[in-house]
Amino acid sequence: MSDFFEKNKKLIIPAILFCIYLVFTVLTWGKWGSALFDCFKELIIPQAISEGKVLYADITSVYPPLAYQFNTLVFKIFGDSLNVLYILAIICTLTVLTLLYKTAEKKSSVIMAFTVVLTIMEIFIFRMMYYNGADWFFPYTYTFFYAFTFCIIAFYLYVLFKDTEDKKYFYLSALAAGISVACKFDFLLFVLLIIYELIRRKSFKDFFCCLVLFVAPFFCSLGIWFLTGGSLDALIM
Repeated sequence: MSDFFEKNKKLIIPAILFCIYLVFTVLTWGKWGSALFDCFKELIIPQAISEGKVLYADITSVYPPLAYQFNTLVFKIFGDSLNVLYILAIICTLTVLTLLYKTAEKKSSVIMAFTVVLTIMEIFIFRMMYYNGADWFFPYTYTFFYAFTFCIIAFYLYVLFKDTEDKKYFYLSALAAGISVACKFDFLLFVLLIIYELIRRKSFKDFFCCLVLFVAPFFCSLGIWFLTGGSLDALIM
């Protein structure tokens, strides 16, 4: 039995983690979010945008528009429902946990990866909701959640770049970091990692490509906002 486990632990341990995740997701389904933390604005704002309201002009928000634009698009395709937001959050949590697991496994061991992911699930995903109601499945703001998810993606791609020296991972890391910042400006510090690599490589082409990829998500999002009724007055106010 121990020999079987040793030979197949790279499959068995992720399967155990997924089963734990699945069980607790089913047990807590529909018990996420809190009116005290205004989580339900994450449902109301995309609904209002899809009805023709303009972010910052008709809807008060302190966050960049990209996350709300994405949720509005998803609502138009699949309908405006809490279950749609739940599924988006599940995709994000699985993405974060998978990439953290793969990074910990790559840099340490399968057991360390198991410990890291199980701890994050216990403290930050399933236990948090019993303390403050603002959990990962229905967060206070999806802008942070999307930004955090793409920050983890950017970091994982950066790790792949450092391991392989394949520049496509570096470019993709810059793009993912740009999406993260376009969702929430708090993650702007990730650009320091990109700048460090660009200085080390001393390549103008790499600098230009990474700069374009990094700023493109924000300016595309801002352009869409202007095209859908946004104005400089609303942006300044």
